[in-house]
Amino acid sequence: MKGENVVRTLALTRDYGDGAQRVRALDSVDFTVDKGEFVSLAGPSGSGKSTLLNLIGGLDTPTSGEVWVGDDCLTAKSAAELAHIRLHRIGFVFQAYNLLPVLSARENVEFVMQLQGVDATERRERADRMLDAVGLAALADRRPGDMSGGQQQRVAVARALVTEPLLLLADEPSANLDSETTESLLGLLRAMNERFATTIITATHDPIVMRYARRHIQLKDGRIVADDIGRPPV
Repeated sequence: MKGENVVRTLALTRDYGDGAQRVRALDSVDFTVDKGEFVSLAGPSGSGKSTLLNLIGGLDTPTSGEVWVGDDCLTAKSAAELAHIRLHRIGFVFQAYNLLPVLSARENVEFVMQLQGVDATERRERADRMLDAVGLAALADRRPGDMSGGQQQRVAVARALVTEPLLLLADEPSANLDSETTESLLGLLRAMNERFATTIITATHDPIVMRYARRHIQLKDGRIVADDIGRPPV
């Protein structure tokens, strides 16, 4: 639904270090992301894209400014409140997958729902439906160590989406994948974006990832230098 802000930042600033060693990773960033958008945050190493993603996800706290997810101002929340928001409103896909190696694909997808207190029968049904949606129904009982990188990343996507989060954040989702697997993964993310109207923000330097997003925010030295809808930057 266009116009419904899922993410909003106000003069968002993040410094690291002290004194002469202080580095400004983000510098007074203002932007909004509406429900159903698929956004790429792009820029060279050190541009601030991963810092911005971490602040939006409540994994880091700003030096100054505000970040909102839906009607929650993350900068006003306690650590416990932030954990609750991450658990119930935000899905994460990390470049290292972050799957639990002793659990099967199904159990990994069920894990967040277990933390939410979802009934065991419902957890299994929802996990199986989502694994089927990402093309891994036949591998539900397989552990991550017995799966390819692309299959593991699909499990991570299933885990992130199974709770129907308000927002999905993906940090360099193609970092450990070949181009063919990346195309498959991004096709899946776009399909999920269209099917569920899930808002997706990904931090990336990969032109393949940028091609699948519909809005492209370019960062440089901690500032937004371009914000375009349509074709990705060359």
